[in-house]
Amino acid sequence: MLQITYWSLPSLAAMTLAALTWHSMPRSRSVPGAASLRALCACVILWSLGQFLGTLTTDLNLKVLASKLQYPAITLLPVTWLSFSLSYARQWSALGKPLLAALLVLPAVTIALAWSNELHHWLWTDVALHQTAGFVGLAIEYGPWFQVYSVFAYALIAAGTVILVYELSSSARHRRALVAVILVPLIIAALNIVHLGDWNPLPFIDPTPLGFAIGSILLYRGVLHSGLLKLSPVLHRQVIEQLADGVVVVDGEGRIVDANRAAQNILLPGDGSIIGQPIDELVPSNELRALHDSSTHNIETTLHDQSYHVRASRLQTAPGEATAIVFRDISERLEAEQALQQATREMERLAYTDPLTGLPNRRAFIQRLQEECDRIRRHGGDLSAILLDLDLFKNVNDTYGHDAGDRVLESVAGRIKANSRACDLAARLGGEEFALLLPGSTLNEARRVAERLRATIAAHDESSEPDLPCQVTASIGIAHVGNAAADWRDLLKRGDLALYQAKESGRNQVCG
Repeated sequence: MLQITYWSLPSLAAMTLAALTWHSMPRSRSVPGAASLRALCACVILWSLGQFLGTLTTDLNLKVLASKLQYPAITLLPVTWLSFSLSYARQWSALGKPLLAALLVLPAVTIALAWSNELHHWLWTDVALHQTAGFVGLAIEYGPWFQVYSVFAYALIAAGTVILVYELSSSARHRRALVAVILVPLIIAALNIVHLGDWNPLPFIDPTPLGFAIGSILLYRGVLHSGLLKLSPVLHRQVIEQLADGVVVVDGEGRIVDANRAAQNILLPGDGSIIGQPIDELVPSNELRALHDSSTHNIETTLHDQSYHVRASRLQTAPGEATAIVFRDISERLEAEQALQQATREMERLAYTDPLTGLPNRRAFIQRLQEECDRIRRHGGDLSAILLDLDLFKNVNDTYGHDAGDRVLESVAGRIKANSRACDLAARLGGEEFALLLPGSTLNEARRVAERLRATIAAHDESSEPDLPCQVTASIGIAHVGNAAADWRDLLKRGDLALYQAKESGRNQVCG
């Protein structure tokens, strides 16, 4: 006899929700866990369908048949939950078909016992019709095998939940999924306990499928729909594999237990695997031995003619047991830094060098003069400066041309350099004006140097310098300081006055 009752609504709602969730899930095999979650929804649909059909009839045999139809779904649901957990944790492929076969043994036995229960009564010891408020339901007393299966089912659900919680708790971004994973088994267990408990006012109505339907929605919204399964851990591993940086994981003994493709190419180009090898044998660096012994460490090393910045960090998931080491190629950066340093040095050299004569320019001379004056103020001593100006040099340019004038300037610069010591500084101040700084020289010593320099410039030897168009002379002024009040501006001023005096005295003279 057919009965229409609102007690069919829970199973109908569970079936509808599970069907909608199943339809919304992606079919792609590239999304880990999606296939297991779809199988879970299919089990919920079959379980709810059997329960729904059972509520529509008042015949005992038809109700028992409907209950038997539910058992393939009832027994496979815990397996699909564990499968979903292992798929997410990347352990399903490692365990493979042997584990699946082992997990299906007890469900297969339970299904067989359900269909043959009349012969042994291991699953149900008694079944009877029960009428409440006009609704005829099926009251079942469970046998010993049902207790065995219940322990098995709860063990699989608990194991799957623990695996998911462990994987999701490693990152704060998984908080929403973690809440869903914790709520799902709690809801299912609570509804199942209500159904099996002695205080259940309607023992013939099992709300467990509705709990699974709600759980599938939570999993879909909190885990699958958010894209978490696409991002972790499969895509996470793909990102690690595609990194240009080499990433290795080293155990407490310094042996490599995991590595990406870049690390393989960095540490051991060509054939051979680096897994299981000591990191110290692949990276010949004394500092590297400390990398997996500290929480964070950085070094720079060279491997196969390439330079690398190496960073090691202790893994939070296994303190004291594993260290992640990242190799970043810095060869191009170092080459760029060296090129920049070289360019900087060259620019500094050009900024302090006269381009024609190669002597230091006025800026370099003033800087060195300031340093020497500071030294004398602190420690005392002597300092002399020779200022030199070529006589009537404009006539050389006007008569022989500027190219000839440049050759004369180069010749004079060479003669000044030849008459200076290593500690002296010869410079071209500009135009036809030169200077020679003499640290530690007294005024008399500076006069002797200046006189020798004047004579050297005035002497014109065509055999040694045939390109020089003419003979030139120089007027020279000397200034000296030898006390704590040395001032570089005053020294230059007195040198200029002495040079002017040499010009006024008839040129080709030394004054000061």
